[in-house]
Amino acid sequence: MATGIGTLLETIPDDNLPIKHLLIVTPKASVSTIDAYQALRAPALTSTIADSILSSSRADEIFGFPEPPTLHNDFEAVIFEAEPEIEQVKKALDQAGASGSLLAGSGSSVFGIFENEFSQARAARELQAEIGWRIFPAVTISRQEYLQALGPCGVPLSRTKNNI
Repeated sequence: MATGIGTLLETIPDDNLPIKHLLIVTPKASVSTIDAYQALRAPALTSTIADSILSSSRADEIFGFPEPPTLHNDFEAVIFEAEPEIEQVKKALDQAGASGSLLAGSGSSVFGIFENEFSQARAARELQAEIGWRIFPAVTISRQEYLQALGPCGVPLSRTKNNI
């Protein structure tokens, strides 16, 4: 977990977190990152006095996988207003059975969370009817799988707060 301005890093336990099946959907519409931040007009999203820059997305004290009521992205309001098609993606994911959905970063992709591969595949088939939407199925992985995939370049990421 990164706190402050993103320079204080702390390892978060990920033991026994269930695998989640995701659909990432990128519509035809797009918004530049510069335009997204200008439209947000929020005070600095990262500051030296912030407890955690991800506090509104954190589901519990051990930072388990966020459940739908805690999924939040400040960009959604401004991005959905600027590009209604992106909001349509979020609504389509929810209607297709996602247990939660969220704008990824400053957009334009949106991801939906599905409990199993069957519901993920069913939703992907439903969303393929939308012309121009690119659909990417994915699954969550453990920290160990992530570090193994990184290979030698992942060694610095495996350090904890106490041994940096």
